[in-house]
Amino acid sequence: LDGDREAARSFLNAPQETMFAVQSIATEPDGRRDAQWRFLDRAKIQLATNVDTDTKYDPRQRPWYEAAQKTSETIVTDYYAFASVPSVGLTVARRWGDANGNVFAADLTLSSVSKYLDSIRASEFGAIGNAEIAMFHMDGRLLAHSDRAAYERVLNAAATPRIPNIDEIGAGILPPIVAQFRRDGSERLHVVDADGMDWLAHVAKLPAAFGDGTYLAVAVPRDNFLGPLARSARETLLISILVILASLPIVYLMANAISAPLARVQGEIDTIHDFHL
Repeated sequence: LDGDREAARSFLNAPQETMFAVQSIATEPDGRRDAQWRFLDRAKIQLATNVDTDTKYDPRQRPWYEAAQKTSETIVTDYYAFASVPSVGLTVARRWGDANGNVFAADLTLSSVSKYLDSIRASEFGAIGNAEIAMFHMDGRLLAHSDRAAYERVLNAAATPRIPNIDEIGAGILPPIVAQFRRDGSERLHVVDADGMDWLAHVAKLPAAFGDGTYLAVAVPRDNFLGPLARSARETLLISILVILASLPIVYLMANAISAPLARVQGEIDTIHDFHL
């Protein structure tokens, strides 16, 4: 319950020191279903428990369970609000194949993806503070963003977990990127934002594990990206001009050293030509 799931502590009525929450559901002989939460600290020592003696939650009624039962392949759900903690993400699930109908499933929260994109931006674009990395759906949903703090603020501000739109986070460059990508279908884009700033962007389709129609976009301001090259070009030109200016006196002296004897020879030739021997 750290990072993007800190809010789940109050949701689960867990002690403040809780770092892990483990849920188990058992069916009693009388048919009642007990749901027990065990709360553990960072050292995995149990702090407290919370028991619902007649829970209505049944994972076998969740869409991912029903979808996994219908195929032997791995299924991926659309993005939705999780039942156990207030968070949004997708579920990857697969039928176990035994007689009990067991299914193994894993949830991927959008906040965890944003955390990962934030770390990538820091490692790959550390010198470019306003570079943006985003995972989006073609329908306009912003599934993750490298500005993790802003993304989580939008998630936590909603009364119920929801997925932000592409125009809610960042410098406002994502809407024109998505619009141009829909129109042209080109992976490499040159886009201008509302303030007139030029951006270079690259869009790539993500594997099916992230859902159909999901893409990753990387956008960098053109000046920030090409700035070092432009500075190198200017410095090279300046150095070349200085070298030329510094060489002019040397060239002048060398030219005089060569032209003076030639002038004397030319004078002697003119004298002989006039028969002044």
